[in-house]
Amino acid sequence: MKPTGTSRFPEQLPNIIVGLLPWVILAIFWNDLPETIPTHWNIHGEADAFGSKTNAIVLPLVMAFNMLLFSVIPYMDPKADKGKMERTANRILVGTNLFLLILFIGTLMNMMGHDVAVDDWVVYGLLILFAVIGNIFGKIRQNYFMGIRTPWTLSSEQVWLKTHRVSGKVWFYASVLMLPMKMVLPKEIFWISMIAYILLIVIFPFWYSYSLYKEEQSQQGA
Repeated sequence: MKPTGTSRFPEQLPNIIVGLLPWVILAIFWNDLPETIPTHWNIHGEADAFGSKTNAIVLPLVMAFNMLLFSVIPYMDPKADKGKMERTANRILVGTNLFLLILFIGTLMNMMGHDVAVDDWVVYGLLILFAVIGNIFGKIRQNYFMGIRTPWTLSSEQVWLKTHRVSGKVWFYASVLMLPMKMVLPKEIFWISMIAYILLIVIFPFWYSYSLYKEEQSQQGA
């Protein structure tokens, strides 16, 4: 039996709460925001662009758009199991919007004049987000919208499953390892490590899925 809107509500509740929180926070602190606020920060966490206080609603709007997008994706994909994909989409949405909520709170504090290192908030938030996504990868089944969509994972369900299970572990453990490195390494050395980390989580899934596909093709041809 297909789940009804009522039975899906507990799964959707965390997303609803996370989506509403920034609007509640804005309503509470709106009058405390100056008319001109920082709208962009460089890699050193220094504000280098400014605009009207209405720019403070940008991240809450992005979060609302994410909720809309992730609510329709499971029903747009002809390849996916709708129920399983909806649950996976909910988990990814929670992680993504939690990252944006953390970023929103950090930038809002900076806008109000508090000494908040926005660049650190972004890095920590991204590392936690990628660790969460890595932990979810193994649960994502073959589809056209989410996950590691290379020509080889989309051509073979087995390649898809193996790629996501192994790449998920790479994403998770690499992200967890980077968190203490961020705390102890000098900034210049950390950013070199960060470049290596990004190359790893981007290139490894492509290489691994291609290797699995070639191995599968050679076995079929044997």
